[in-house]
Amino acid sequence: MRLYIAFASLAVVAAFLIALAISFLSTTDQTGPPTSPEVDRDSTLGSRPPDHPPRTFPPSPSVRWSPGQSPTTQVEDPPLVPDFQSAPTEASEPITATIRANLEGADLTGRDLRNAELKDANMRGANLSDADLRGALLDGADLQESVWHSAVINGSLRDADLRGSDLRVSNFARSDMTGADLRGVDASRGLHDGELYLVAFQGADLSDADLRAATLTGVFVAGTIFTRADLRGADFRGAVHMTDAHWNGAIYDDTTRFSAGFDPDHHGLVMRAVPEPSTDED
Repeated sequence: MRLYIAFASLAVVAAFLIALAISFLSTTDQTGPPTSPEVDRDSTLGSRPPDHPPRTFPPSPSVRWSPGQSPTTQVEDPPLVPDFQSAPTEASEPITATIRANLEGADLTGRDLRNAELKDANMRGANLSDADLRGALLDGADLQESVWHSAVINGSLRDADLRGSDLRVSNFARSDMTGADLRGVDASRGLHDGELYLVAFQGADLSDADLRAATLTGVFVAGTIFTRADLRGADFRGAVHMTDAHWNGAIYDDTTRFSAGFDPDHHGLVMRAVPEPSTDED
């Protein structure tokens, strides 16, 4: 009798365990393993933030001049200095020039030449009136007898040849003109839209430049560097802010003409006499 009761008890326990196992397996089949939520790759890969209003940029400034403030209060009705900040106008298509480009006699009036690479280019006799050459590279370029009326350049003209060029009403402020040949250039005061303008050289570097026989009666030279420049025969009468330029080691002679009150020796210039003509008896 006791043996029967033991077997019955075991049977009940076994049945309970089997029922429990079946219940667990049934629940697992219905739910399955945990799954990740479905991802829409097309909507997430390369997704972008919500659209923002399109970016706008100010138009490029024009190279036309607008009346600016007087460069000095010591001159009666002084001429104006060409101003970089002027009313914007529609820019022309930029020119992409190659090294040693041949632009001899080219009419580049009003052209957009910003950041153009014109190193060693042949631009003899080119008309650059109203052109925008900010950032342009003109090192070693042949610019003899070129015209720069109302042009603006804040670039590099190292060792460039500008002999005989017309620089009236132009803006070379902060340009690097180290070693440039400016013999015989016309940088006198000029008219533009009925206003009298200077030639802006403020902050430009003309170290070792050759300015012999240059007409510089209309230059604005505050902060200009003339270190070791050759000024023999140059005419600075009427130039503005002469005492604010750097003249150390620049040479001049008896034919150099300075603005009233300017003392070349006080500002570090070196007098060099014109050599006597050779008298070779042979």
